[in-house]
Amino acid sequence: MTSTTSKETIRYDDAIVRKFVTATIVWGGVGMLVGLWCALQLAMPRLNFAPYFTFGRLRPLHTNAVIFAFAGNAIFAAVYYSSQRLLRARPLDRLSKTRVADRHRDRGRVDRVRRELLRDGA
Repeated sequence: MTSTTSKETIRYDDAIVRKFVTATIVWGGVGMLVGLWCALQLAMPRLNFAPYFTFGRLRPLHTNAVIFAFAGNAIFAAVYYSSQRLLRARPLDRLSKTRVADRHRDRGRVDRVRRELLRDGA
C-alpha cells in the first residue's frame, strides 16, 4: 500500500488578523487609560471634572471599551488566525469581490434595459 503525500503551500491572509490585533492594542490602551483615570478619581476626588469627566460617566466608558472593543477584537483576531489554519483555507475574499462586481455589472444591465423601455414608451 502506497501513500501519497502532497505538500501544498497555503498562503494565509493575515492582513485582517493584523488589523484586529492593532485595534485590540489601541482599544486596550484606551480602556485601560480610562480605567486608570477612574481609579485616580476614587483615590483623589478632586480629579472629578464635572459634568463630563466624573466617575459615573467614565466607568461605563471604561467597562464597554475593555469588554466589547478590547476583548471583542482579540476574539475576532484569534478566530481569523486559527480558523484559517485549522481549516487550511483562506477567507472567501475573492468570492465576495466577484459577487460585488457581478452586482454592479447586473445593476448596469438593469439600468440600461430600464432606459430603453422608458425611451420606447413602454
